[in-house]
Amino acid sequence: METPGQDPAGGQDQVFVAQDVHVNHDFESQPLEDVREELADEISDDEEDESLASEGEVSASTIREFMRSPEQSDVNLPEADAVGEYCDSADLDLLRASPPFEPKDGSENINIWFDDRKWIDGKKGFKQSRWYTPTTGTGSGSPANRNDTESESAEAPTTPASAHVTDQGQGEKPKWAWTDRSYRYIHDPDRWSICALIGSVAYYRPPGLRLALYRHFASRTSIDVSPSSGCGFPTFQLAFSLPYWAWRSSKQPVPDNRKTKHGQPLREYRDISLFGGPGQGQERSFIYEAQITCVVTGLVDKFEWTVYCFHDTRHDGKSAQNAYQHSKDVKAGVLTDPIAFGMIDANIPIHSPSEYFIRILVIRLKLIKDEWTTIVHKMRSSIRKYDSRWVVLPQHLLEVFPTRSNPLANLKSQEHFPLSQDHLRCRPGDHGESQQSKVDDALTLVLSVKSVVTRLLGDLTKTVDACDGFHDTFVPEFLKVPDTSHRNRLLYELPETYRELRTLGKELEFLVQRVDEFARELEFRLNLQMHQTGSLHRALTEASNEMARNNGALTTIMLRSRLPEAKETDVHRVQLFCSPIALAAGIFSMDQDVIRSVPRSFAAFTVLTVVLGIFGLIFRYWPHLNDSWQKRLAATKSLRSGTRARSQKILVEMFHVLCHPINLWKSSIEAMYTELFRFSRRHPRNAQQSQTVSGDMSLPFWRASVKGQRTSDQPFDVEAEFQQQAVEDLALSDIENSRHIVRQGNFNES
Repeated sequence: METPGQDPAGGQDQVFVAQDVHVNHDFESQPLEDVREELADEISDDEEDESLASEGEVSASTIREFMRSPEQSDVNLPEADAVGEYCDSADLDLLRASPPFEPKDGSENINIWFDDRKWIDGKKGFKQSRWYTPTTGTGSGSPANRNDTESESAEAPTTPASAHVTDQGQGEKPKWAWTDRSYRYIHDPDRWSICALIGSVAYYRPPGLRLALYRHFASRTSIDVSPSSGCGFPTFQLAFSLPYWAWRSSKQPVPDNRKTKHGQPLREYRDISLFGGPGQGQERSFIYEAQITCVVTGLVDKFEWTVYCFHDTRHDGKSAQNAYQHSKDVKAGVLTDPIAFGMIDANIPIHSPSEYFIRILVIRLKLIKDEWTTIVHKMRSSIRKYDSRWVVLPQHLLEVFPTRSNPLANLKSQEHFPLSQDHLRCRPGDHGESQQSKVDDALTLVLSVKSVVTRLLGDLTKTVDACDGFHDTFVPEFLKVPDTSHRNRLLYELPETYRELRTLGKELEFLVQRVDEFARELEFRLNLQMHQTGSLHRALTEASNEMARNNGALTTIMLRSRLPEAKETDVHRVQLFCSPIALAAGIFSMDQDVIRSVPRSFAAFTVLTVVLGIFGLIFRYWPHLNDSWQKRLAATKSLRSGTRARSQKILVEMFHVLCHPINLWKSSIEAMYTELFRFSRRHPRNAQQSQTVSGDMSLPFWRASVKGQRTSDQPFDVEAEFQQQAVEDLALSDIENSRHIVRQGNFNES
């Protein structure tokens, strides 16, 4: 089970000894919980009342029962739910029964300040200022006894025992059991301090404490005056509860260790190092959520009144103006009021509760105004600094959007917009996905800044509205009360603070609008970047299509239909032509680290282009060269080796192989080539052999009468020539075989 002095969230122990405010058994002056227990004991015959007075029932529902006002039902308790969210695990019986905690120093972890003053018949009865460390009860079964002496000592206790002085040896107690006025100041209240405060509250004070607890833990914003009749006593409440944010710089944030039962902190913080700017070393900037709640409550006759003040100061650390710092000032001989930020002498008490309330309100409003001024000033300067880097002008649109007439004209001359962050700035060399990613990051950053500024504006607007409502509704009522000249002067100081807060709200509203414009500009830039990327892709596509159509430099696909065997069948051949210059340029455009062996020079580029061209020709015409060479080689095998005709034929065939794929010769060269080709196929070894062969086997040298003879003005058809060559090769092969048979027969006869 969680015990006092052990914060489950790991924070500092902030538990103080619950003090009884009674010296007799008058119900009007006893703590509320003691009254309930005594009433339950007196009705012990009632079984239901006995269960109510049992230890478990009272301990488990202390805070919830306290937060329920008499006019509320047991079902719907919003105030109890709000406070119980943070204080539900505190146990009053465990707090009372726990042994005292021994701090290392008498002033260590002091977070509570009590100051009680009483006057009887116009004379001071007693004065006592007390500080409380994170200690528990003395083990007596109830909160530590109250030191109700008339001692003028105001020093901080040095040990836990000195904070629990009993009533023995202190003489007769005053007739009145409560003080004329009591101060209760707690900075960073946690579950145990609230539980102890509830256990020691006087019977007529619950409405004021209940109001203070609810508004502080629910983060309400209000400045009002309200009457009440809690516990049958007509009382009043002068209360203000104001949220604000504090800008602090540190290496690490200071989180709030006060957690809900779901693990959520009571107050949050935001990392706004973005606004801190460069040159601040390792420190970062944070804004911390804080709340100050002050309630002045008492009887309507205004002779007895109490002040409850809860203040969040964790963000200031050891330099905070809190109860701990106040106890150190007292040791130095200065006794001031921590509720008034040390600006009021505690030895000169203020008898009027309304005057004290107005003084505290004026002081705290000025401090809150200073915190808001710091935040608005730093945010305004930071946003203005980044605003100078955000250049989005109409003339830039002409540079961003490429023209349709010349798609690639603006690719090298484009200027991109810089972002508000140095590490997110888009440079002219950033294109495509990289720049778009930076714009996305900047948009996310601006949206987060917008959420922070909007949250700040909401809290500041609530404060201004509360000030206006108090000034319009309650200030005229205060001014009607006579004999309060000093209080009236303070009331006239409030409008000036209101105007300054309202001005800060207007400036913060302008910052919200400017950040909203940043977000819209970035969204526009994101859409513009997407449009620009699409335009670049379209421009490159158009340029490549245009270059391919003009000279086939990039890529061209040609489909050609042929009918080699069947007239009704189309056979498509896809031929891919790659420019050697384009390939060489692509190789030289690669990174230097990829191809280190190729020097970057014009000579190397020329050599590489020629080599790629040769390889391209070989690769392109290799099938034709191989087929033609095989055909010519097969035709020459029918001739005897070493003969003049065969040598001539081989030379002509080689000439044919070399000249055929180049296709550079026109009509005259083609005619000469044709005649040489026919001569190599038809020329006999001698005239006698040609006469011995049958007339069907001999062919004329000049075949002018052959069907389909090509004239000089007809185009040269290589495929038709190949087919004719194949027929003639077959005929020559048959003639040669016949001649061989005739010669073999003549040899046998001889």
